[in-house]
Amino acid sequence: MNKLSRGTCRFVFKVRFKDQESLDVYKRTWRESSQIIHDESAGAQGTRLHEVFGEPFTVLAIAEWRSKEDRDRAIAALQLEYDENHPVFSSGGGKFIPIAHAIEIDEVWPMRTGR
Repeated sequence: MNKLSRGTCRFVFKVRFKDQESLDVYKRTWRESSQIIHDESAGAQGTRLHEVFGEPFTVLAIAEWRSKEDRDRAIAALQLEYDENHPVFSSGGGKFIPIAHAIEIDEVWPMRTGR
């Protein structure tokens, strides 16, 4: 990470699904896969899944890593270990629309407000 970095590297993915059934399958797969990644990958700091208000069948998946390099190494290792058709690495057999966008952000100056 750069000299100014103070925390966590985050990866944000927005995924749109065709229907509730596809979204439910993804949620289960996301939970299982996230646990594998957390257990097996150095630098994995957690992940969250958020439903998007006003956009049916759409979620934001936010993964937190110690660094981009840790994330890249972990994903490369998992792709070698798991079949490319595993729902985490594929389009789920056409059951969801490809990722609308993915961004990488580095938390430089975190600020928490409230109590």
